[in-house]
Amino acid sequence: MSVELCGTARLALGAGEHVVRTANGIDAGIALDRIVLTSDPATPVASGAAPAPAVAIASRSRNSYAADVRGATAPFWFVLHESLSDGWEATVNGRSLGAPTMVDGYANGWLVDPSSFGPDFRVTLHWTPQKVVWIAIALSGASLLVLVAAALWLWRRDRRAGVDWLRTPTAAVPVLDPPQRAVGEPRARGLGVALGCGLFAFVFGGLGVGVAVAALVGLAKLVPRVRLVLRVVPWASYGLIAAWYVLKQYRNQYPMGVEWPDAFHAMHAVALVAMLTLVADTVLRRSSRATGDDPAGSTS
Repeated sequence: MSVELCGTARLALGAGEHVVRTANGIDAGIALDRIVLTSDPATPVASGAAPAPAVAIASRSRNSYAADVRGATAPFWFVLHESLSDGWEATVNGRSLGAPTMVDGYANGWLVDPSSFGPDFRVTLHWTPQKVVWIAIALSGASLLVLVAAALWLWRRDRRAGVDWLRTPTAAVPVLDPPQRAVGEPRARGLGVALGCGLFAFVFGGLGVGVAVAALVGLAKLVPRVRLVLRVVPWASYGLIAAWYVLKQYRNQYPMGVEWPDAFHAMHAVALVAMLTLVADTVLRRSSRATGDDPAGSTS
């Protein structure tokens, strides 16, 4: 079925924003979900205008491009056909071309004046937010090394004290027997520690993460035997996250790129709960020791 304008008059739109609406499909009997507007070509270039320079891709990666420009004699638009974003930085010989301008309704464009660089030069494009990603990856790797080193140090310390985690795993997680609170410590203090950890988690992870961490810390503070949960939740969560990433990537074959982490958004909250639970466990230990309610002080 073809749809045509009513009449032969052309629709003239002036400068500025325009809103085009269609009737509801249930009322008109047909639903239009796409409309294409065309316009006459721009005024032809004068015959005396300089020809466009030749551009060849010299190299490319997931977050950068390098293009060689040859024969530029007049200002021209250098266009990167990626969605417009200030994260793209264009440089020539180390000199920035400034913020990109929208070209073709979505792309990044830079007006280049060859009088500043000569007829032949190289334009380098970088996706600058990737720097933050590399820093985050480096910090994550460093944190992992610190945690592994801390675990090895604790293992060697306990082994020298005669505690073998493999033969007596319960010795690594001492509990009170019977469960009891230190004399004189108000129950409100435990709830205060839980709310503090929950508020901290809320700032970094949102309401759901904050509630989850506060609930775990509150139970561990009020019921000492639940303390083991704070040590199991992070490792179980990391295992779940790893399995989720592997299986989902294997099933859907997501292409590697800047948007790749967004495909696993469902696990972001789980990762935050795991990380913040580790932090909360450390806070809980210090709080318990300060009040004499440290499970390590009385073991079964």
